[in-house]
Amino acid sequence: MIRAHDLTLGHNRPIIQGLEFEAKPGAITVIAGANGAGKTTLMRALTGEARPMQGRVTMNGEDI
Repeated sequence: MIRAHDLTLGHNRPIIQGLEFEAKPGAITVIAGANGAGKTTLMRALTGEARPMQGRVTMNGEDI
């Protein structure tokens, strides 16, 4: 399971603030939004490629 806890993401300024979500095994989770809404930034944080400005991302209870 992947969880986001109070996640704030961005480069020089916050793009996503206070995000909370949970993606459970076997479930289909969709991330949708307009251009510039932070989808790629979120995916980078979920894969460990980028660090959040605030909050944390966990997979099976362990920090990514």
